[in-house]
Amino acid sequence: MSDEAPQADTPSFVPGDAVLGPEPWIGEASAVPAPQPPPAKAAPPRIGESIGGAFDLAVGASRQVRSASIYCGLLILTLAGPPLVLVLSLIRREGGIDTFGLIDGSQLGFGQFDQTGLTMLRLGLFCAIVGAFAVFLEGQIVVTAMLGAVAAGRRIGVHDALQLSRDVFWPVLGASILVGILGRVIDWIVEALLRPTTVSAIQGVAVVQFVVTAIVTAPFSFWLAGIVIGGVGPVETLKRSVRIAVARWRLAILVAAAGSVLSIIELFGFLAGADLIVRLFGVLGLDIGGTPMNAIVTSLVLLAGLVATSSLLITIAALVAAPQVYVFVRMTGYTAGLNRARRDPRPGEPRTRLITRPMLGLIAFAVIVSLAGLTSL
Repeated sequence: MSDEAPQADTPSFVPGDAVLGPEPWIGEASAVPAPQPPPAKAAPPRIGESIGGAFDLAVGASRQVRSASIYCGLLILTLAGPPLVLVLSLIRREGGIDTFGLIDGSQLGFGQFDQTGLTMLRLGLFCAIVGAFAVFLEGQIVVTAMLGAVAAGRRIGVHDALQLSRDVFWPVLGASILVGILGRVIDWIVEALLRPTTVSAIQGVAVVQFVVTAIVTAPFSFWLAGIVIGGVGPVETLKRSVRIAVARWRLAILVAAAGSVLSIIELFGFLAGADLIVRLFGVLGLDIGGTPMNAIVTSLVLLAGLVATSSLLITIAALVAAPQVYVFVRMTGYTAGLNRARRDPRPGEPRTRLITRPMLGLIAFAVIVSLAGLTSL
């Protein structure tokens, strides 16, 4: 499959009247020979075919996705590592997790910081949260581009995918905000209609909100592929996503369901991993409040867990994006948006940085405020 001419077995889906095919040719009886009829359009992918195709995409792009997940994991480490070390140092100063108040449910011991140290901690955590949000959003763009490249018979590495990501970051953020606003409105409507009053009712309403939001936002399931692969803006990608969903609503439900199911798996996987780390600490006798060597090993294990968890989230993001990318490419046959992932910069344009200057500034600020907080212990 190529950007210029999709393969014959790739269906063409053009918004508007073109989806019905060209108008029949009407010519004079003997003036010119009748033109050849247009080639028959291939049938859109079935649900089983889409699942298999998405799996093949994920496998085909596994090497590139692995590199992207490691890149994002290390970047999260540089952002959240310094504030995490600051928190661990505070816990150690107070004698460990038990006395700090993390286990028995009592109030956290952050209030034992002086005002300067507490301010530095808040600033460090703010940098970590903002930076992590940007990294995970960029990670979704990167893996979507890699999957789209495999679907188009191309290969895009991390550096090239980052070039594309820098071009579409703000449109992707804008579209995600629009879809997120719709999801929040649906949540508010469901909660207002059901009016839960007990804990069990609140839990049941949460499940209903999850299902209803997934169904209502299903027509917009292709918005990310529309920007990254299709090369359009945030509003136009929502319109085109609706057109694809109307044409094949079962596939839209499949894509939305895949994202919802994998989000649940992601949550349970995260909780299971956290439980495993806690049990591992108990078996190995690791405690931040123990001997200095024990505290160092505990800190290193937690930092390694931070990298592994961040990398896992990017890998799951690739699995979520795979059905969307496969259906989008099969339904549209259009991948020219990937041309922005160029290896050579334009004349006078600097080469794409692995880490942008704003991100470098955020990392440096997180390190500085964390060091300032450590000096207040």
